[in-house]
Amino acid sequence: MEGAFEITRRAFDILAELMEGDRTIGMTGLQLCEALSIPTGTIHPTMARLERSGFAESRCEGEPFPGAKSAPDSQPIGRPSRRFYRITGGGRTAAAAWRQQRSRAGGPDWSVLPKLA
Repeated sequence: MEGAFEITRRAFDILAELMEGDRTIGMTGLQLCEALSIPTGTIHPTMARLERSGFAESRCEGEPFPGAKSAPDSQPIGRPSRRFYRITGGGRTAAAAWRQQRSRAGGPDWSVLPKLA
């Protein structure tokens, strides 16, 4: 992990969406964008921050997630491979802590959310 990660609403929403996703396959950036109604150009910088912080992990299509024995899909033919993301145990813990902190704060005041080391 690279130090404290300051949560943003977008990062929290992404983690919440990944919590609902299939942990075996994961979700593509496009699937996340469509589910959250956010522009496609904004997902990858946030995902990179979540990965560096250890809250999410990714794999290329046709490859397994870290620690998995096999890939849940095959290598694409005739197109670039897609990147799939999933939440980690640390991401689940962080999202739960942020959700609890947010509810204690009485709502969506994102400025009160803690930085996690």
